Amino acid sequence: MEPFWGKEASCLLHHLHFSYSPRQSSPGNDWYQMISGYGRGTVRMINYHKHFLIIIGDFRLKYDFERLAYIFRDFIDISWEPPHLAPRFGSWMGAPGQSAVTCRFISHKTAYLFFAAEKPFRFIKILISKEYFDAFISGRYDICPPDSHCLLIPQPSSPELYLFLQQIHDCPTECAVRDMYIENKITEILTLVTHKYNQAGTPYHIPVHLDSDDKQALVRVLALMKKNPAAYIPITRLAKEAHMSPSRFQMAFRQVYGSTVYKYLKLMRMRYALLLLQNSSDSIKAIAQKVGYHNAGHFSKIFFNIYGIKPSEYRLLHKTT
Repeated sequence: MEPFWGKEASCLLHHLHFSYSPRQSSPGNDWYQMISGYGRGTVRMINYHKHFLIIIGDFRLKYDFERLAYIFRDFIDISWEPPHLAPRFGSWMGAPGQSAVTCRFISHKTAYLFFAAEKPFRFIKILISKEYFDAFISGRYDICPPDSHCLLIPQPSSPELYLFLQQIHDCPTECAVRDMYIENKITEILTLVTHKYNQAGTPYHIPVHLDSDDKQALVRVLALMKKNPAAYIPITRLAKEAHMSPSRFQMAFRQVYGSTVYKYLKLMRMRYALLLLQNSSDSIKAIAQKVGYHNAGHFSKIFFNIYGIKPSEYRLLHKTT
């Protein structure tokens, strides 16, 4: 059985004048180098048990490239793409000037791909088979609706989503726990890019009307939280900063940022912990205190629940890169 999307992706890279690099590659982890004279850069492809393909690109072309491709399979496409890359799927076209994460269901489409010359392309694409996605939905809700792809959030805004994509990008190519680590990240990403599903089969929404002043107020609140992630700021104070009642503030915050206030704060603290684990020699206990936890064991438990790996293991993992 052909690895998921491997043949199609390799063919596209051939037309883009990439050459396979056996020295950098390993089983399930293929590296491609752009041929001199056509541009510069690399593409890495991670193929996981024929269920999903991760493509990490960082390159610049000397010449414009355009190609028409025909897609004959169903899959989920989760991508971060710079505004220079404009793939068109039927009548869909990426909004210009944005660099948000996009999620879409692709089914038997004609794709027009265009890469402009002398523009940097840095992106991560995760292509997931419909079977794998349906298994995830079924495992999460004990039911899988026939239109499960409708649960995808087209442009999810959850801040930790970018963190998980960065972690996949930074994962070592040679590591005994690589496959398990990456699949765990894929599961976390799918959790963030899908609506909640209720028994009526409809996505969950919070009906709060927000004008531009409300949104600016939420930005101020977020800046206050980021100023000192270790601090515990009461909801009443944050709501006052936003000029809202506590209940309306909490609903507005969740609608805009996709998370409750304190869950967002917890993830903010964990992102700060990741940076400290990577870039400092502080002990786990010292890092826990710097991000607002006086008990190192409690900090480690939260870290593991979010990332599926202990803080000490994460530090060791990045020392091997």
